[in-house]
Amino acid sequence: MRIRRIICIGATAVLIAVSLSETRLAVVRAKKEETRGFAIFDKAGGGCDHAGDQTPVKISKGAGDKLVWYIANTCSIDQGVRLCAYKYHTSIDVQEPLDSYNPFTKCSGDGDIGQVFVVDSQDNARVKCKGNEKGAFVKMIQVGDDITGNNCPAHIPYQRKEQRAQRMHTLDVEITD
Repeated sequence: MRIRRIICIGATAVLIAVSLSETRLAVVRAKKEETRGFAIFDKAGGGCDHAGDQTPVKISKGAGDKLVWYIANTCSIDQGVRLCAYKYHTSIDVQEPLDSYNPFTKCSGDGDIGQVFVVDSQDNARVKCKGNEKGAFVKMIQVGDDITGNNCPAHIPYQRKEQRAQRMHTLDVEITD
């Protein structure tokens, strides 16, 4: 009788542990990472060129979602990279200049918002940024000769969405609660 009770208590403890473990895994799985790729590659005639995925991103601050930049450099030259962020004053579709603003917590991985980091030739970098503030933002990437000065540009002048995407390598980001 006593052995049965010990076995039952042990079995119950195992079931509770498994149940808690599954709950914890479900919470971990609930966090998502929205990955956007960016490639740096050799340009015909010398030097490097670059292009990236500009599909808009929607992440949740409350769920701990992250925007992940995956940057691959297949160019024969090491390249400096800087990620910048800007805030829409009202919404993504309004015609307005954008002000430099960082809505993310400190990014993890190989870089952070506003800092220049180097992606070696034939290597890659990964930068994960967790949303810290609700709103509509633009994230911009600068590469090589695009990087001027010690800081991200203070403003991005208004351009139609298609022009921004082509010329400035931008990505619309919405952070929700």
